[in-house]
Amino acid sequence: MENARRNHEIVAFGVFFEARFWSYEAGPSRGSFVCADGRSGDLIHTDPFQEQTIKEAMITLDVKVEMICEAATEKKADEIVVMDMRQKTSLCDYFIVMSATSSVRVKTIADFIQEQLKDQGFPLRRKEGYADALWVLLDYGDVIVHVFYQDTRKFYGLEYLWGDAPKTAYLKR
Repeated sequence: MENARRNHEIVAFGVFFEARFWSYEAGPSRGSFVCADGRSGDLIHTDPFQEQTIKEAMITLDVKVEMICEAATEKKADEIVVMDMRQKTSLCDYFIVMSATSSVRVKTIADFIQEQLKDQGFPLRRKEGYADALWVLLDYGDVIVHVFYQDTRKFYGLEYLWGDAPKTAYLKR
């Protein structure tokens, strides 16, 4: 029981530990989770406050995805696609893939996304490929952003590599 309680606390404060939830059902239930640092376990919850905290963590993820897409749209990113990776890999919950017509624009988009999320309290874990600006990867733990130079995106075909992952095109508002 001590182990279940410890795991429960990790999930209850999942926003701080950036827990990734494999399964979750409303009401008193059982589920499982995986944390960013590799810890995993069973979730047993009955406390409505802790259940609300889990829901807030899921809402925070949706807000983060929306913020990334809006920031990319504001800086004229092309073909923004949100890929739901939750059932495909434990690496992250979402890939957000976009492209730009120049390496300058690739950097501008990546910088603006990073700035907007930092202002809202979502720190960047890692950034790769910025110097060349052909494929910039921004790692936010549960969301990984791929900003491609247009030709590089076509060459690597990331959407086709993960072809069975559910995809949603982000439409500019």
